[in-house]
Amino acid sequence: MEYTLEGEIQQQQVIWVFGLRWYALLEANARAQAQRISQQAGASSWVLSGQGMSSVGLSNQRLQKSALPTRVSAAAFFAQLFIEQKAAAIIRLPTGQYWFVAAQQGRVLVRGDHCFADLEHARELMGSVLADNPKMHCVHGHQEFLEWSAVLSMPSSAATLMTAALQRRKKVLPRFFWWLLAGGVILTAYYLWLYWAAAQVVPLSAKAAQPQPDPVQELFAQHPRAVLQSALEVVYQLPVHAQGWSLSEAQCQLQPHTQSWACEASYQRGSAAVDVETFVGQQGWQSYAQVVDLEQMRITLPATDWEDEAWPVTQPPTLFQFLGQLQKIKPAFSVMQYRHRQGLLSHWHDRSHIKLQGPLRSVFLLFDLPVHVQWYRLVLSVRADGQLGLGHSALDVVLEGAVNDAVIY
Repeated sequence: MEYTLEGEIQQQQVIWVFGLRWYALLEANARAQAQRISQQAGASSWVLSGQGMSSVGLSNQRLQKSALPTRVSAAAFFAQLFIEQKAAAIIRLPTGQYWFVAAQQGRVLVRGDHCFADLEHARELMGSVLADNPKMHCVHGHQEFLEWSAVLSMPSSAATLMTAALQRRKKVLPRFFWWLLAGGVILTAYYLWLYWAAAQVVPLSAKAAQPQPDPVQELFAQHPRAVLQSALEVVYQLPVHAQGWSLSEAQCQLQPHTQSWACEASYQRGSAAVDVETFVGQQGWQSYAQVVDLEQMRITLPATDWEDEAWPVTQPPTLFQFLGQLQKIKPAFSVMQYRHRQGLLSHWHDRSHIKLQGPLRSVFLLFDLPVHVQWYRLVLSVRADGQLGLGHSALDVVLEGAVNDAVIY
């Protein structure tokens, strides 16, 4: 539940907002992910925290274009004050409530923004979070709590305040407009159908003989970057660790007939993890979760669409140019398997098979290959104790694709 508190800082009137819903984000496109998650969750506003690894806080506060005073996430503000640390605190608010906050290197934790009516519940949550994060320290040491006035007196800047300010979710058209639009579309479709029926002269047998569009060929008209990016965005949104549960694997399979990705994620329960009902409820996965056993769970994620981006018609490279580009990026992967015009895939119009394995961060190197590669399978594995380096990381990804190397000369 959200709470607000009016106040003044740096001679500026603000409204502090406590108790946001926080979600962990992975790697790139943090703002785009924040906008999308806020729309899916029905939030009115949001705020980002963190730099490399980020989290997004969702709020029910409705913001106007020139809304004053500024509404600021208290948790994001706290995270900025201790941006170089792993810090947690219980803070007594002027309303008499006890607010628990926890952040790591400027990123608010998923369980790090809750208000309680009594001190005991706040201490219980702090104990659980500190147990999951042994290196995190308590700001007020052995004292039971910190006063809100002490937080406001800590050194801060205008940039710190603006970073923690809530952002308005992108507007959607009012519902009545959609009803009006739907009515107009129905009427237009009706009159077009009448016109079509009156002018129809093509025999039904001839219409039946028309070839149906090939969904695979339609995929080939799309830029591989746009298609693959939609699967990566699903992976980026998955929390690696949350409430004692850990992501072990995520995989996405391209579905040509539905023009979408079918994605699943597997989670493993830790020794101090919350129960499955609490976990899926916090993540909003009640309708997607499938329990494998008492310690494992599989999440069937909703299908995703990609932005329409056409593959440009250009002069194809020579075989040596294409192989040379693959060799340049090979050090960023631990495995790269490809042989020209061998391992042909019949269900991908006899294109050649390619398989790569390496860090998730290396995938962007494949976006601008000069030959159309239809990526159709992605598997992400989380390795707790693995080899680290240029071609290895804790987030290991396997990609399989179909190379249009028949055009290479």
